[in-house]
Parts: sequence; structure tokens; C-alpha cells
Amino acid sequence: SGDVVAAQDMGAAGLTCSCSEMAAKGGLGIELDLDRVPARESGMSAYEFLLSESQERMLFVVKPGREEALMQRFRRWGLQAAVVGRVLADNVVRVLQHGQVAAEVPASALADDTPINRHQLLEEPPADIQAHWRWSEQSLPPADMEGICPLQGPAAGARRSWAELLLALLDDPTIASKRWV
Repeated sequence: SGDVVAAQDMGAAGLTCSCSEMAAKGGLGIELDLDRVPARESGMSAYEFLLSESQERMLFVVKPGREEALMQRFRRWGLQAAVVGRVLADNVVRVLQHGQVAAEVPASALADDTPINRHQLLEEPPADIQAHWRWSEQSLPPADMEGICPLQGPAAGARRSWAELLLALLDDPTIASKRWV
């Protein structure tokens, strides 16, 4: 439809990251009204909103006057959408809550102008990690239809059947779902 000017995945860094990145990339600013942001919890502080993980959410910049048309498309598909802010001419990220300015910083300070330190670890991984990364198909243990024969560890040389390996894998608590019940 051409109504969307820009879109940004909120990801793990939530509103702080998506708003500041979008504003900095566009060379504009953004004013975000936290009172209009859909939330599962009530009574959240500005700090909690801004640092809240917002996986599976998107931030859109929409042409002026086209907000309702876009929200109707979302509702038609059973998706939640809300107008939560506006674009500013100044290059700032301004956050409002309860009609008050909760934060106002240059957009670039949260995106492009952050200090970047180069750590030695990033330049050259430790030798033990490099050794772990070096492998070939020849370094894999021999396997056939009957099972596998480990090359290292306490079971080195002793064939283990696929059924035995599957039971050991299923017995390991780290394979279970981590989803909250």
C-alpha cells in the first residue's frame, strides 16, 4: 500500500534499540508515549518499558494520516497494533510517560556514537578454542548401522548402540523444553 515508510524489528533490546536505531538511521527523531504502548503488565516504569524484551514485535513509521488504515489491516489478521509515537525533526529520542518527559537523548548516542572497544579476545580467540574449531570428517568417530565407537573419553573404543545413545540423550535434563509451564 505504500503506507509504511520504515520498519524495525524490536528484538531483545526492545523499544530503546528499535527507536534509537530507526531515528539515527533516518536522521530524524522520535517521540514515544509509553502510555500508548501495549503491555502485559500494568504499572511498569519507563525504565522497565525501555529495557523490556519485545521479541516478535515490530516498530513501523507510517505516512501521516495513514495510521488507521494500517491498523485496520493488522486487526483484520487478528494482530494488535497501536500508534505509540511520532517522528520529530530534531535528532532525539524523547520518551513520555504520564504526560512527562521520562528521557530525552540524542538518537545517535544510542545507535551510531556508542564507544566501541576492541578486545584482544575478539581479535584472536584463545588457542584452546582455535584447536576445538579445527576438525575434519576424519576426526569424527566411526559409525555404522549398529552404532558409534567414540575416539576419546572414558568410553573410547567401546561401541555404543544408537538405541543406547538415544536413551542417554533423552535422560539428559538439558534436552527438555525450557518453556515456563
